[in-house]
Amino acid sequence: MELWTFAFQHAVDQWNSSPKRELQYRTPDEVFSGLTSRQNSKNTTFQTFHPFGCPVYDLDKSLADGASIPKYKPRSRVGIYLGYSRDHARNVAWVLNPNTDHISAQYHVIFDDMFTTVAATSDTDKIET
Repeated sequence: MELWTFAFQHAVDQWNSSPKRELQYRTPDEVFSGLTSRQNSKNTTFQTFHPFGCPVYDLDKSLADGASIPKYKPRSRVGIYLGYSRDHARNVAWVLNPNTDHISAQYHVIFDDMFTTVAATSDTDKIET
């Protein structure tokens, strides 16, 4: 329930970045700013759209800084995508850490748009004892 503001902002961002037929196939952002997508600093395309709540993999900070880490140490951690940050560059995502419930802006992330790394649970997966 605490994340509804992120979900609402994500929906508004996608609506404002989607072309509309009644606006001659321009986005509301283009109409408001008077710039075309080539001139617009956001330069939002459908490739930058990601489903709200999809898993993201955040690169380890020491690797992002150019340092090396031990061979068997995990190189990323799993987070939950909450939309793009309005306080940073357009490609900086808000990520929820499920272990600490901390939300932070992350730059080096990989999105799992199809939720392929999430294991499905069903009644057949349960082990009977």
